Amino acid sequence: MVIIAKLNFSTKKLDVIKEVLISLSPKPDFLEIRGPYFRSECEKGIQSMTIYEFPEDKAVDAYKFVMTHRIKPYFNIDGFNFSCNMWLETIEGFQIIDVV
Repeated sequence: MVIIAKLNFSTKKLDVIKEVLISLSPKPDFLEIRGPYFRSECEKGIQSMTIYEFPEDKAVDAYKFVMTHRIKPYFNIDGFNFSCNMWLETIEGFQIIDVV
């Protein structure tokens, strides 16, 4: 399973974003992290995407870690917003809806 977190920031807050980014907590052993990947758009500011991969039995722990230790530290930055969603592999999705 994966969590895909997308974060959006104002370009006026680069120094604060950098400080938060370098102070983030280390990841737990069960979690693999790809990213963060960044891009910038004039109208939307800075956008970041990170993919967190973990075993199915760690879904609750993974979501708590991402929200508490990877997203919450940015909450006080003006203009910050985010989306954080859990995604399933095809077979996991089929199992949930009882197709397999």
